[in-house]
Amino acid sequence: MEHSEKNQFSGRTFQQLEAQLNLCTMELGEIEGEFIERAAQISATERALNQNNQKIVELNDAVQKLKLDQDMVAQELEVIDTQMGSLAETLVPLEKKFEELPCAELNQTSRLAENLDMQLKNMSGDLHELVGRLKQNNEEQSDADPVAQIGNILNTHVESLDWVSSQTNAIQQKLNEMEKAKNNLKR
Repeated sequence: MEHSEKNQFSGRTFQQLEAQLNLCTMELGEIEGEFIERAAQISATERALNQNNQKIVELNDAVQKLKLDQDMVAQELEVIDTQMGSLAETLVPLEKKFEELPCAELNQTSRLAENLDMQLKNMSGDLHELVGRLKQNNEEQSDADPVAQIGNILNTHVESLDWVSSQTNAIQQKLNEMEKAKNNLKR
């Protein structure tokens, strides 16, 4: 064995062997650096894949929730559609009855509703003004004061009148719509 080793290294000097060993060590260091760099790239890619996988799972969950929400909305729309059909069936007799109403009676009802609405608006404005003045006068007075109690009562009445006014406006609007519908039916 010593003889074969001697043959392999026989023509080389120690410095040549050392130079070759240094060259191999440098190449091994470069390969090790490339390996570490590629391992870091693979690790970063794996982290990105895991993050993207988590995002895909979250997105899938969100899509499934949206599908459930969409199904619920579709069911609600079906219920609304059914209710609209029922409402349309209910309106048919009302429209027939409306057609039977004399035009003069309808106009008189409309004028009465407008007059009532105007009166309610005036009363509401007067009460708002009165309540505003009472609030200014009662800012420093306690709730036990009778004037403050009257102000609170008037404020409640104003709110009630506002509600009545809004309901009257809604009725007026419905009457106007019915009048338009009647005019359209006559054409």
